Amino acid sequence: MTASKPYCLQRFSGEIDMRNTIDFAAVLDRILVEPHDRIVIDMTCVDFAGTSALTVLTQFCAAATESSTRVVVACGRAVARPIEACGLGPIETYDSVDAAIRAISTP
Repeated sequence: MTASKPYCLQRFSGEIDMRNTIDFAAVLDRILVEPHDRIVIDMTCVDFAGTSALTVLTQFCAAATESSTRVVVACGRAVARPIEACGLGPIETYDSVDAAIRAISTP
């Protein structure tokens, strides 16, 4: 059995909407293939996240949680606001990658 990395960091940028949600989902799915205890999703450079992206992100977080993997999302207001407005509270958001990494690095 191989040991998992301390955390996985995946960055996204631009707009994530119905035109590219399939690609977004595919990248997230690949993350779950390898064992990780903690995952940081960096969406600080995402300008827009549509409802399809939020649905995929919510499903990803649920799947990760089922496999005992903690997920945190670093994001700006363009992503944090829709997450808050849609009541997606189980998605743990932070305003920077450093803050997200600090959050998952503490037991």
